[in-house]
Amino acid sequence: MNESSQLHGVTKKIVAFGRGSDEIGKGIKDTKFVFHFQTIVEEDSDVLDDSRKWNRPMELIYGHQFKLDLWEKLLSSMRVDEVAEFKCRFNLVMSYPKVAAQLRKIMLEQKPAEPETHCCGASLQNLSVGYDDLDRLISHPPPHLIFRIHLLEWHPPGSFEKEVWTLSDDEKLNRIEVLRSEGNDEYRQGNVGSAHAKYSEAIALLDQLLLKEKPKSDEHNKLNGRF
Repeated sequence: MNESSQLHGVTKKIVAFGRGSDEIGKGIKDTKFVFHFQTIVEEDSDVLDDSRKWNRPMELIYGHQFKLDLWEKLLSSMRVDEVAEFKCRFNLVMSYPKVAAQLRKIMLEQKPAEPETHCCGASLQNLSVGYDDLDRLISHPPPHLIFRIHLLEWHPPGSFEKEVWTLSDDEKLNRIEVLRSEGNDEYRQGNVGSAHAKYSEAIALLDQLLLKEKPKSDEHNKLNGRF
């Protein structure tokens, strides 16, 4: 079944109908989507990426500057358990090679080939992301990419614990205080290993915040005094 898409340059084809409301997470920041996807080059039907071969499904939290922001709109048009194919003009998803390279590194624990840049300019066509198939997308972009998406579940804002990379600076500060308090409780109860884990997580978050501040500045010193 083909659907007319409200997104210019995108055609949606429903492969399997979903269930429940079709209004899930539409434009609501912090909605979490859990899904599987395949990326297909239309011209030769090559499958570039298949998340079912990864160690876990893909997760995306709406409104957190995911570099392939079109996916937020695609997912917001779906119901749970729906399978749909989205044929997208390549100029709408030009960041896919870079995003896919990062996902492969994280999800498959692959080490890409050393990226190369050529001195003849800074255009996208002259960049390598370390994977031959993704580099070909850059050097010879196809008219379209097809994303076959199976939406497994969604979670409204506040119903799940955010992963660290999605936290704002204020949320990280709050998380540091919680972890420090939990670590102190664990230590008082004699659970040294659990306390160490809490402290380590808090210190890692603090380091992320310190990197944003000029060393020895008032804000840097203030943050440094938190632990």
